[in-house]
Amino acid sequence: MTAPAGRAPRPDDLVWPAQARVTLYGVCIGLRVANPDHLAPLLAHMPYGAEPAPAQPVDRMYSAVMLNRGQPTYHLSTGSRRTTQRFDDFERLARAFAADARHFVALRAQHRVFIHAGVIAFGDQAILIPGRTLTGKTTLVAELLRAGATYYSDEYAVLDEAGWVHPFAKALSIRTTVDQPQTLVDAATLGVPGGTVPLRIGAVLSTRYVSGARWRPEPLSAGHVALCLFDNAIAARSRFAEVCRVISVALDGRIRAWHGTRGEARQVAGWMVAQLSDPGA
Repeated sequence: MTAPAGRAPRPDDLVWPAQARVTLYGVCIGLRVANPDHLAPLLAHMPYGAEPAPAQPVDRMYSAVMLNRGQPTYHLSTGSRRTTQRFDDFERLARAFAADARHFVALRAQHRVFIHAGVIAFGDQAILIPGRTLTGKTTLVAELLRAGATYYSDEYAVLDEAGWVHPFAKALSIRTTVDQPQTLVDAATLGVPGGTVPLRIGAVLSTRYVSGARWRPEPLSAGHVALCLFDNAIAARSRFAEVCRVISVALDGRIRAWHGTRGEARQVAGWMVAQLSDPGA
């Protein structure tokens, strides 16, 4: 089914021939599409680990409709306020849906704290690279994967109440420049394994990319590591006590940490591998 030409219709005015619900960490996401062919591709963009939940009440509903057959536009309505976004192609809609769904889960997750961070693993320890968008964490994650790391996430570190880090994989979102759109790269195409079990944090690397910068890392104190993770935590203000408690538990143990601005990711990845290979470093 394709909606008629003109303005995006109100979601409640349409018939939705295909719908689905999934749940993750106590959050239920609903998805309905005016074109049944769109359901499977959008379900493939659901957050990592989501499970079908056909009978569960929905916490957020997403509605996707295509207008105009000749020059189609795609509209995505989100949430109870029915915020609507317009896209010129379906892939852009799918990416926007995926990003919003992941963020909504991060905000509402029960018994989990989400932190903006790339996450890889060496051996049985998780390595966190905290940072927001455009700090270069995904590029560094990709280089560490090429150097033999196991992939956990390039967007969020997911911590449980005991401080263990869980996988939250997605295609890596790599930018060649700040002005260029993200290119999605499946970790499998890099020939690297994906993490499947929760791990303790073994190291934290707080860094951001600055063109031409020399890599001169300095040790980061335990207090500064905690502040860094808190600063990058989702819902840090609305769930202050919970976030503080989980971070404290997660950092209970010997954790190595460094900070500094960086240039090219390959040099930093090589340095990081050397540090992790030397327990006494």
